[in-house]
Amino acid sequence: MAEITHILLRQIRDLAYRTNDAISLYAAIKDSSRMSSNFFKDGYSVHKIGSEIKIIKSEIKIIKSEVENVREFIENFGIKSFIRGQSSAPQPTYSYDIQEDEVEKLVSLLVGDEVISLSGMGGIGKTIKNIKTELGNMIRDIGIDIFIEGQSSAPLPTYRQDFVGREEEVEKLVSLLVDDGAEPVISLWGMGGIGKTTIARKVYSHPTTKGFFDSFAWVSVSREFDKLSVLENVLMQLSPHQISSNLSLRGLTHKLLQVQETTKCMIVVDDIWSVEHWGKLQPAFDKKTKILLITRNHKVAKIGSATKVGLLSDDESWELLKRKSSVCSNIPDFQTKESRLEKMGKDMVGKCGNLPLAISLLGDILSEEKSSKEWDLAYRKVMKGHKDLIGGIHRVLLQSYLDLPYYLKPCFLYMSMYKEGELINGFDLCLMWIAQGMVSCAGNSREVDIAQEYLSELVSRSLVEVVYDDRHRDQTTRMCMLHKVVREMCLLMAEEEDFAMKVVDYEGDQAFSHLWHDSLSSTKNRHLVVNFKTQVQRESKKMMKCHKVNTITVRSLLLINDIPGRPEIEFPECGLKKFKLLKSLYISGVKFKDGKLPKSISKLIVLRSLRLRYCSFNKLPSSVSNLLYLHTLDLWNCGNVQIPNDVLSRMPRLRHLFFPTYSPSYFDEKERGILILEGLENLETLVGFNSLVHRLNSPTEMTKLQLFQGIFHDNQSLSEIIHTSCTSWKNLKCGGLQITGGCCFSSEKEEHVMLFSKLFKFQNLHMSVEIGNLFKELELESQVRISNLQSLVLSESAIMEDPMDILGKLPLLLDLSMIGGCFQGVEITCSASTFPRLERLLIRDLPHLRQWNVEQGTMPVVYKVVIDNCPCLKIVPDGFEFLHSLSYLRVCGMPALGGRVSERGEDFHKVRHVPSIVVRD
Repeated sequence: MAEITHILLRQIRDLAYRTNDAISLYAAIKDSSRMSSNFFKDGYSVHKIGSEIKIIKSEIKIIKSEVENVREFIENFGIKSFIRGQSSAPQPTYSYDIQEDEVEKLVSLLVGDEVISLSGMGGIGKTIKNIKTELGNMIRDIGIDIFIEGQSSAPLPTYRQDFVGREEEVEKLVSLLVDDGAEPVISLWGMGGIGKTTIARKVYSHPTTKGFFDSFAWVSVSREFDKLSVLENVLMQLSPHQISSNLSLRGLTHKLLQVQETTKCMIVVDDIWSVEHWGKLQPAFDKKTKILLITRNHKVAKIGSATKVGLLSDDESWELLKRKSSVCSNIPDFQTKESRLEKMGKDMVGKCGNLPLAISLLGDILSEEKSSKEWDLAYRKVMKGHKDLIGGIHRVLLQSYLDLPYYLKPCFLYMSMYKEGELINGFDLCLMWIAQGMVSCAGNSREVDIAQEYLSELVSRSLVEVVYDDRHRDQTTRMCMLHKVVREMCLLMAEEEDFAMKVVDYEGDQAFSHLWHDSLSSTKNRHLVVNFKTQVQRESKKMMKCHKVNTITVRSLLLINDIPGRPEIEFPECGLKKFKLLKSLYISGVKFKDGKLPKSISKLIVLRSLRLRYCSFNKLPSSVSNLLYLHTLDLWNCGNVQIPNDVLSRMPRLRHLFFPTYSPSYFDEKERGILILEGLENLETLVGFNSLVHRLNSPTEMTKLQLFQGIFHDNQSLSEIIHTSCTSWKNLKCGGLQITGGCCFSSEKEEHVMLFSKLFKFQNLHMSVEIGNLFKELELESQVRISNLQSLVLSESAIMEDPMDILGKLPLLLDLSMIGGCFQGVEITCSASTFPRLERLLIRDLPHLRQWNVEQGTMPVVYKVVIDNCPCLKIVPDGFEFLHSLSYLRVCGMPALGGRVSERGEDFHKVRHVPSIVVRD
């Protein structure tokens, strides 16, 4: 019966996707034929539209018939009774507390809610509405958890882990637990299998904690939370003589509080998954009792003083593997072959991603190998992907996936497109989720804000790692990645859940048309990624058209130049116009034939995201305005692309716009006109604005703008943007300006001083223009104290007097770069209590700088300092020994100073606390 249910679930999911496809195509054709005059010019005759609509109506009738067949099967074979627990057969343990709005949201997520209203679609609208209702009923009957989560309920294995490293974490936790003045709740969090419970056991049995507390309890909460049994277990451990059976929750809570009033207690709550679970347990714990929470969820960890558990180092990982595998005793000639076995061992723990659980599993596998030859065989299996190792890791990490709410599961599975170790731009990922309809937005909320909350939730649940995150810039610079073993689990679950993600590499060992055909041979491919590892072989048109491919179901297509150094490759012929349901198209690092974008792109009428990065073509065709559903247009780092004036204003749903990069050669042709930006009142992102190319016709109407980045070459356009940002762009979260030599600032002109002072309202500022003594004029300006500036680059600024005093008063400044002769003086001073938030400082190409004074109390959180090519600066400032947070110092192009910071150098005592010191010629 369980297998039949699983098949039915796949059928329901497939029916939902097909319904989504039919609605999308029907709505897009209706909208396009009604709203776009170019639609008919580009080959869509009335007859052709009628034929396509007829096909769609036929598909919807088939879907309706199949829905009715599935419903009849569920009723006749008692699937509903089996799932609900009314059968005598063994019951799976699932949760069925299904809220009405959850089902509606799930149906909308799967089936879609297009802009065109169902009521405006006549009889077909009524049919679709009935299909959506029936799908919702079937999801209710079968259960939302099973539908989304699959049917894995295998018990989790338990593994003994030897303790390696982690001494600092243990000592920190012990000191917090025995400190009466510390918070009563301490949290230990991190991804599954990272060793949280192992650390907690070490803390639990530590001599200091054993001597400090009178009573101890260790309980595991898990996902199937039972408050009564958890509290009974706690009481039995804290006071074994107490009788807890047959007590009500109130009575049990009362007895527990009585015990804690007279006894110094420590309680470990292991494997707690939600804040709600803690809320139910908390009333039973006295404020004097110390609680150690163990969780995968950062939101739970924030209940108390949180400690995140990191991965093991390479040496610690190898040490753990040696202990678990008993390699020293199992292999008689270990000492003579230690270096080779160590290399193999470190390769294998690298394959495990330095995750303790995975290493422990690997150790169990290797413990059976009794010779170096057997180790060689095991090594080859592990590096190819050992079944037992992968299966064991998967079972543990699976719980983190199963615990995700239904709306996060497709978002996580979509990340299976990324390569191992690949950095993921969080903002780009959010826009792709939106394009695929994976983000559910209600009320006045913006989709991009909700998508960023989704990403934060995945980070909180230890499924996504943040490599770089600047919370002051609204996550627009967030870089993430998937841990190796999490990515493996993501790939497995994408396959298990029929997510239909296909990722292929083109290595040049076969014709591209053959790889293309093989990639699209399945009838259920919904997401296809092709990574080009080499140039594409030329093929004859006859050869390219020799195969039929299944393109109708593909919703996202990514063609990525993945050749080292990114040399341009010729765009391969791939019949884009056949991808009728494509919602997201991403092409990177290609050169289009004759500099023309394929016309077929304008035929992708349901396309929501068009991203062409690092691509070479001359002009964006006017026919692109046919893409009425386009949400994101991204031309970032496409050089000198001309955009006609009649394109952008005819895209009513455009929200995120990234302009190409323009080089000086673009302006050599006199006929180049200004692109008038109008009709963009709903725009939320505008990146790459250039005052020589673009003109905002009515910027004050763009009240929804959240992210703006632009380069300015004249005072007038700069003044207009600054005025608009102060008066109309109330939702702006991240603004960046690059100001070039075409702008002019003089301390003798009041309007220049006023304009300069208002620049500090933006978050990011790059100035490549002379500003003279303007900083002196700002010394008493209130704008400095309320500045939003977080990143400042000063280049060619010709500043004569020391600017550090006023720069140090910028309250939010995180990054400061002084480069390219921006300072013409000989001495700068960083005074005490200045630069309170500065984290990174770059000083480069300042030929006259001789002395740098650093007072105690300045730059308290700076962790990175780079000094590059300042030939007159001979010694390290005395105050460097007070920069306690400094962890990275680089000295470049300054042999004398480089010698002084070496271990035997005269200034080493000032920087001996810095973990990483890099000296380069």
